[in-house]
Amino acid sequence: MENPREEPNLFESSRLKIDPDLNLDHVVGQDEAVKYLRTLVKKIEHSDVFALWGLNKPKAVALTGPPGTGKSHALRAVANESKCPLVELKYEDFASHLYDDTVQRLAKFKEYAEMLSEEYGHILIFIDEADVFFQSRFDVNTHSSDNKKTTFFLRWIDGDLEGSRNFTFLVTSNAWDSIDPAMRRPGRFVEIPFKPLTEGDIRKCFGVHLNNLSRKLARSLSTFSVDLDEPFTFLSGNLPKELTGADVKECLDRILAEKALKFLDRRTKDSQAELCDEDLISEEDVMTAVYEIGEKYTKNRRSVGFQ
Repeated sequence: MENPREEPNLFESSRLKIDPDLNLDHVVGQDEAVKYLRTLVKKIEHSDVFALWGLNKPKAVALTGPPGTGKSHALRAVANESKCPLVELKYEDFASHLYDDTVQRLAKFKEYAEMLSEEYGHILIFIDEADVFFQSRFDVNTHSSDNKKTTFFLRWIDGDLEGSRNFTFLVTSNAWDSIDPAMRRPGRFVEIPFKPLTEGDIRKCFGVHLNNLSRKLARSLSTFSVDLDEPFTFLSGNLPKELTGADVKECLDRILAEKALKFLDRRTKDSQAELCDEDLISEEDVMTAVYEIGEKYTKNRRSVGFQ
């Protein structure tokens, strides 16, 4: 097998860039999960202290629950707060119809991960939608190469991490029960359930996203001030039940794209045009975007036979 040091950029594209302002305070509506993740960060940062009580860095952590509840966002925040490199494993980068090819690719990635851990002391390996990666070996529909891949990860987690523990797997899943039962047993993964977001959580998501963006751009983006203790009260009672944290970002992206296009049109006509109150987000803008998202859900439900 080739030494990954000879090809340092082989998996470089898998390393994720983290927003320096991202932290666990921005994870909304998941108090119990955030409490555990803060402890996880401390275990990684201060492993010598926890070792005095016989506690090691965790092998693997799985955030499970409905989509759009902040799982991937939370894991990126963990990487940022623990100051560890975050490397993503993507199924499409390793899947192959050839029996041994998938495992050979994973073995090469493992060497690359070991190289990084030598350099940084500890790394985080991120797998989104882990139910695709750790398919059950007892399912007759599971391909033989996927069976071998699952076995590879079982050995990696139980063997290599038992000693130096220079890796922590951070995974998300919307279908944790479908994963190979050996992966789910206690002692391998610590499962951290994420719950559906309430209306109050969704309103707070709007506030967090808008405040973070305003801070990043160093200017106000709305005609109203955002109080994170009681944000976006004008949305009370007007939010679709299906709305998720991901939809909040889509709503704001729609509004901001429309504002940018209108400003571009003004600047095309007048090269000296400057930003003004017209370019700020209003309550009406938010209500309209939320209504459009709600209509999208209604149409989707009708298309599959629901009213």
